[in-house]
Amino acid sequence: MPKMYHALYYPCHLLVAFFLILVFASSATPVFGGTQPLAYAQRILSPEGYGAKGALIDSHITIADMLQYAIEDEYLAQAKCAFIIEKFGEQKIYSDLLALQGFYIEKLKELYAQLALTPPSDRAMEHFEKPSTLKEAAEQGVKDEMENMAMYVYFLTFPLPEPIEDVFTRLREGSEDQMAVFVGQSKIIH
Repeated sequence: MPKMYHALYYPCHLLVAFFLILVFASSATPVFGGTQPLAYAQRILSPEGYGAKGALIDSHITIADMLQYAIEDEYLAQAKCAFIIEKFGEQKIYSDLLALQGFYIEKLKELYAQLALTPPSDRAMEHFEKPSTLKEAAEQGVKDEMENMAMYVYFLTFPLPEPIEDVFTRLREGSEDQMAVFVGQSKIIH
């Protein structure tokens, strides 16, 4: 595939992701039509780790755990983008992804509010490898998005309330688009 094609193709994935945000954000009604607490058994937190890595090893996962792992992983992605921009200067792809992660975090916080749960604080800076080059950042991005997608695929194997299933499905789809961006970046950066 010619380099010019790569240069145009992968930024298009970000446009698709932003289109999905517009569609996702257009739903003005609350996901549950108000606050609806989860059953006690689904409110119990039993985290095994942080973010997607924790989710993928948790053998006694609850909906509260899923929400925690999901928001932690989105916090991680947001922190990584902010770190990359701080270390390497303005990078359009990472600036766009930073905004996208903020949107995903807000959607998860809306679920927390509607379920009468409190989201965890953002401790992402304690939990990620800091890349030393932009190529390394892109390669880590591919790996991170693979774990993120695997986490949402795992969550979607459980019976979930429809609003939670919808958010997890959209986040998984967003992760697919972001992985394509990172794959493209890792191929064109030397």
